[in-house]
Amino acid sequence: MEVAYIMRVNMSAIVLNILINAFYIACLVRPFRGETPKQPLKLLLWTMLCCNLSFQASVQVLFFFVNASIGLIVSILGIFIFSLSTSMTTTVWLNFFYFIQIVPLKSPVFLWMKRNHKATIYCIWMVEKLITGITVTSIVMFDVSVFSQISDLMSFNATFNSDTVFNKLPSHLIKLAKATMIMNEVYFVICLFIMSLSSLSTAIYLSRHLRRMASKVRSCSLFRSQVRVTVTGILQGALYVLLSTWILSHYFFYDIAAGPAAYMTLANITVINVYMMGTIVNLGVGQTVFRQRAVDLWHRAARCCTTMRAQQPQKG
Repeated sequence: MEVAYIMRVNMSAIVLNILINAFYIACLVRPFRGETPKQPLKLLLWTMLCCNLSFQASVQVLFFFVNASIGLIVSILGIFIFSLSTSMTTTVWLNFFYFIQIVPLKSPVFLWMKRNHKATIYCIWMVEKLITGITVTSIVMFDVSVFSQISDLMSFNATFNSDTVFNKLPSHLIKLAKATMIMNEVYFVICLFIMSLSSLSTAIYLSRHLRRMASKVRSCSLFRSQVRVTVTGILQGALYVLLSTWILSHYFFYDIAAGPAAYMTLANITVINVYMMGTIVNLGVGQTVFRQRAVDLWHRAARCCTTMRAQQPQKG
């Protein structure tokens, strides 16, 4: 009963995430009063929202077609991993973008990045997509071979474990998988370091700046904006660190003979859903383009309710 309840909660969270992400995409397509985010922020937001949607869709497909063919399962797993990885790293570069824009930096490297922030983010975005693409391609190739070996062993009713499956894989595929895993781990740790450094540095700088501003002005829109940036930056950094710790303790030590269950455990989906929900709430609070449209819709709904209440006595 508890497992079924958790699955229903997860499915409800996935549907809610899809609806909110669809609303955010609509906000980018038709922004409130035509005020669209500037590049490269727009690119990062589009990347994050599209990857969030594709991740949620892949989870739904894997849950409902768990007994599908190996080819379909591996393809959806590729989308699952690519979407999750890209969504997570995009939050890193979003925080890094705000870091180089907000925090006064003296290093020549950071000063150059601040002056050329578009070129910096575009280059990072392309390199990140290349690394993620190589990683996913390697994982898909490896999983296809692993699942094929498992199917062959099961067809002969043979007993097997990770060592049995691993020893039957081609040597070049094992070397490619190991090289990709090392590259992915290094990149993962780099992203974790950048996320922690940028979030903490931005939060420390803004908290000091806010203390100086608080004694002078309390109703300034800039003051409220910087409070939002500080809070959302800290929360996003905390969410990223928590999910990264979970992934490091589970993903890099999974049993290859477990098949898709190594990725699609209920615990993994629950933790990732919590991260996704926290991320989209942070986006709604921190990004003006989403917040303004939500407030506008709320005011319209309130006016409609007021009008309907005012018309009810007249009808009576």
